Amino acid sequence: MKKTIIFVLLSVFAGTIWAQFGMPPMGNMPPMGGGMPMGMPGMPMGGGMPMGMQNSVNNVQIDSSNLPIIYIDTKGHEITQNKVDATMNITVGKKSLYKGNITIKLRGNSSLMMPQQKYSIVTRDDKGKKKDASFLGMGAEHDWVLLNTYTDLSLLRDPLAMLLWRAMGHWAPKTQTVEVVVNNKYAGVYILAETIKQGKERLDIATLKAQDAVGRELSGGYILRVDKYDANDNTFASKQKGISLHGSTGLGMMPFGAGGMNNSVVWTIKYPSKDKITNAQQNYIENYIHKFESVMASPDFADPKKGYAAYIKVSDFVDFIIHSEFMHNADMYVSSTYLYKTKTDADGTGGKLHAGPVWDYNFSMGNCTFGLCNKIDALGYNGKDQGIIPAFWQKLMSDPAFVDKLKERYTQLRCTVLSKESLFEYIDNYAEQMQEPAKRHFAAYSDLLVSENQNGGMGGMFGGMGGMFGGMGGSMWTSFMAYRVSSYEQEIQTLKEWILKRLDFLDSIWLLN
Repeated sequence: MKKTIIFVLLSVFAGTIWAQFGMPPMGNMPPMGGGMPMGMPGMPMGGGMPMGMQNSVNNVQIDSSNLPIIYIDTKGHEITQNKVDATMNITVGKKSLYKGNITIKLRGNSSLMMPQQKYSIVTRDDKGKKKDASFLGMGAEHDWVLLNTYTDLSLLRDPLAMLLWRAMGHWAPKTQTVEVVVNNKYAGVYILAETIKQGKERLDIATLKAQDAVGRELSGGYILRVDKYDANDNTFASKQKGISLHGSTGLGMMPFGAGGMNNSVVWTIKYPSKDKITNAQQNYIENYIHKFESVMASPDFADPKKGYAAYIKVSDFVDFIIHSEFMHNADMYVSSTYLYKTKTDADGTGGKLHAGPVWDYNFSMGNCTFGLCNKIDALGYNGKDQGIIPAFWQKLMSDPAFVDKLKERYTQLRCTVLSKESLFEYIDNYAEQMQEPAKRHFAAYSDLLVSENQNGGMGGMFGGMGGMFGGMGGSMWTSFMAYRVSSYEQEIQTLKEWILKRLDFLDSIWLLN
């Protein structure tokens, strides 16, 4: 046990040094023979043991809330990376909106080691079969997630990211901020969210059937992801080298990203699922991505007819870059990055690759020290400091015609959803609703805030005033914080200040007069 703890701490320490100074960390190097990448150092590889550090969670009582409360009861069983039978009761005030059977398991990678963890939930009937359910304004489905807010002291970064993507005209998972009680113990503020999957109530793209093997029927839909992966995922490697701030020499040791020793990006096919996709479908989508990336690497990549415009929905990629660079999430382009391909229309049009939906924004908008997150004047499409990104993002931004479209769109959005007034109205309203829930959340996770005479310290190799090993009220997780605050109100103010600075920078390069 002591050896495991020491290894985890040293691994986090090494990753922090790397994030701070550009040095490669000590773990996550893919096997030389081409296998799956390791998870975050110190984590079990697919085992069923419970993770996290629950002993750092303080007991907090909750009798009522202005937010929905989700009660989960596993009948005393530990929640692990393997699904566990449980019941779930969602209440608003004294009214129960949903009460039924579920299975629940831990989800995520680095979050498995956090005091507050993420959960995957499947709603089920009395016989244990998957059962679609609809609650809190979200579409009927059986797959749900509870996203933790442990690393996001504003408690709003994920909901804001999803809201902005929808406001820009795209589908994104709906969310509802809730408080959660697990086995009669308060677990804090969570984001209940829809999952990214194919379906009428989710990402509404065409269903692929086993018999869809040629022509238009084979063309879509498909959901792809650039992310961490394991042996259970259906993956293929790009034939083009990716890029990173470490160059293209192939640093394959990336705790947060994907890639191998040759700097190739690894794609995961999320839909159709690994057990249902046919050889014809597998070959089709792999070849489509290879052809697109090959075109992007060619001298004629910007040709209006035979260049990238023949393969991608250009407006989606414009919006995705704007959204990503504004939110400035640590994962942008390198992991938790989704793309999807639609089915060709009957008239032969459409059927292109789309960027999105957006996902995973707990590390974003200046709150952490890796992934360029706290660098106001950094542009993620030029490469990241903690992983490999597909080269086509940077290449698109080298095309003057694409950049012109992006500037025009950005200027439009700055007058609407990306205006200071619109953003701050949402943030203020959200923060007002969080006053009481935030008090309970920070009482449960007391390492997240510091005393007034300690705030403002910038995170770094030893976590600023938080301390990598818990010094001065912190924990090893607060070592990744870019700053420390002493109250929820101060976090909201810090977030607003970051937004204004980031918008000022983006205005200087993208805003049209």
